[in-house]
Amino acid sequence: MSEIAVADLRTADDFRRHAKALRERRKMWAARSAPTPEPQPVAKIIWDPQFSFPLPQKEIVARYLAWLEQADETAALPPAPSVEKIIRVVGTYFVISANDILSQTREARVTRPRQVAMWLARKLTPRSMPEIGRYIGGRDHTTVLHAVRKVNQVMEADPAFKADVDELVKRLGGIR
Repeated sequence: MSEIAVADLRTADDFRRHAKALRERRKMWAARSAPTPEPQPVAKIIWDPQFSFPLPQKEIVARYLAWLEQADETAALPPAPSVEKIIRVVGTYFVISANDILSQTREARVTRPRQVAMWLARKLTPRSMPEIGRYIGGRDHTTVLHAVRKVNQVMEADPAFKADVDELVKRLGGIR
């Protein structure tokens, strides 16, 4: 399949055949050492969760082609940082120990960096709020929610604080 046409991709079976052809081309390209995208699952392309019916054919093909164009860019992303790494980087940046971030202390010199660590863990990792709370001192998910909201609020009000958070995001590899 060299060209994708609307008439060629009418059903899920057509997409499966096309995905199989892509896998075969991938093997061929691998032999040539050329990077290739992984086929996206058909359900993500032809079904929109907002609606209870499949998308129109033109929209399906448009999404599929857009995915093919973006596949190379997303494949180059580094893995998400661990919560432990986030705690280490935040501690180093704000000159406090990781144990301080994980402690129960409510001192201002510790609470803001702890909240930033929770915000970064929420934005940069696939972890849920309860998981982040368990990692950062065994806290409740509502504490993580409060931290995320508080950091967002302070970033809007204080450009210097936003610059600090942006620098930490940059050091950790950026938001995915």
